[in-house]
Amino acid sequence: MRARGRAGVAELAYAADLKSVVASATCGFDSHPRYHTMETRGQLLSSPTDVKLHIIGMAGSGKTTLARWAAAEFGIPAHDLDYVVYGDAGERPEAEIVARLEEIRAGRGWVTEGAYRNAWLHPLLADSDSIVWLDVPLRTCLYRIVRRHVIAEMSRTNPHPGWRRLVWFLNYTRRIAHCADIESRELLAPHRDKVTRCQSSADMRAVRTELKRLASPRLGTG
Repeated sequence: MRARGRAGVAELAYAADLKSVVASATCGFDSHPRYHTMETRGQLLSSPTDVKLHIIGMAGSGKTTLARWAAAEFGIPAHDLDYVVYGDAGERPEAEIVARLEEIRAGRGWVTEGAYRNAWLHPLLADSDSIVWLDVPLRTCLYRIVRRHVIAEMSRTNPHPGWRRLVWFLNYTRRIAHCADIESRELLAPHRDKVTRCQSSADMRAVRTELKRLASPRLGTG
């Protein structure tokens, strides 16, 4: 893995566990023998589409929320890439990560989400019909991180308990924000024709409308 590809490792290792605690309290996670999915239970369409969507953004940018919506709206599985990259023993070798991504790419339709900006994402991005970059203000991300931590602390299910750890992660997120922006631009540049950049709630509403338009012919409603 390239040196700059490790920029988000600490961010992701912390956010993955913290996010899973909050998510499991709201809609639950479905396990797969090979990778982790986040299908919204009981809301999938009877006729899944072949829409392929990737969502990228920093911790707290809203990736999981949008992925759940897409899974429910289009009847496709949503894959949190944290569970592709990390296993019980820690970060997986790059060859194994690539193999797991190939399994996802082989599916009829899917939505993937993660903060990763590594070169091994390019085949997935090339296969995607649409890429959503959640480039929301840093203050919004920080607020959501704090909110998640508080919820996890109150439920006493926080795998990273303690306020010092939260302060460290907030400071870390601030430090890498500029670097993450540059790396995201570089990663997405070859795929710019299908990238939608979201910086506000209005942008998010527009993205959902556009994704519905993209999927409508495949659902037979266009």
